[in-house]
Amino acid sequence: MKKTLEEKLQSKKPSYSDSEVVWLLDNIGHPDAAIRDELVYISLGRGLFEGLFRGEQFRFLLEESLRRDFLLYKIDEIGLPTLTRSFTALLWGHLLEVSSLPDSPYFQQISKQEYQTICQKTYEYLEKEQDFTGYSEDYGWVHAFAHGADLLVALVCHPYFKKEAWEKIFPILTAIFKRLPKRFVDDEEWRLARVVHEAMKCGHLQDDSLVAWVKSLDFPLATNLDFYRFSAMRSCLLDIYLQLDKEDLLAESVKAAIQAWGPAGQ
Repeated sequence: MKKTLEEKLQSKKPSYSDSEVVWLLDNIGHPDAAIRDELVYISLGRGLFEGLFRGEQFRFLLEESLRRDFLLYKIDEIGLPTLTRSFTALLWGHLLEVSSLPDSPYFQQISKQEYQTICQKTYEYLEKEQDFTGYSEDYGWVHAFAHGADLLVALVCHPYFKKEAWEKIFPILTAIFKRLPKRFVDDEEWRLARVVHEAMKCGHLQDDSLVAWVKSLDFPLATNLDFYRFSAMRSCLLDIYLQLDKEDLLAESVKAAIQAWGPAGQ
């Protein structure tokens, strides 16, 4: 199976059997990065964005990953189980994105109810995930929070997104930084920043909501760990600032709020 799938990556427009799609899903969290990243992830991404999977196979990937609850797989454990959760986040992000592209064969193939289910699973995942590993010498890229952020970007940019959801999303983002066990070192805070500036770009987040969130952030500096958390949050806000400025979307109110932000008590 592995050799066959590797050969298909070299083909211009391969087709995939049902058993091959099952194998890809079964191995989404494979411990070998060469299989997980270079074969499974690339095959799934290419299959979805190039429309290589049949409609029934798209539905299988969605329904079966939901049925197996892969995004919350052994959520209390870190290490190997994290790979299944983290790479399921990437898969769901792809599924959501192609379902919102009018020129995709999978356009509107996710229902509003399924979208809401993915939302609730994503929120629970980002609230409960405790594995902050970026790169592992044993497994390669783990990147749970970077991949979780990518999934959240797909959710907030989806046509089904409702702006009231920020009442849930902003506290989740804050809580991630508040429970950091150490400073992010693999750009996870920039991936989390994308949730905000991509939502602004697609018109799904308003300036006043962003300003209110920034002003609500309270990061004291009593310990070294407090500083690491504050520093990561500051880096996230800085990237939001820079990306919005680059897109000419940086409102004066947002600019002022981010520039004024600092540690609590100062």
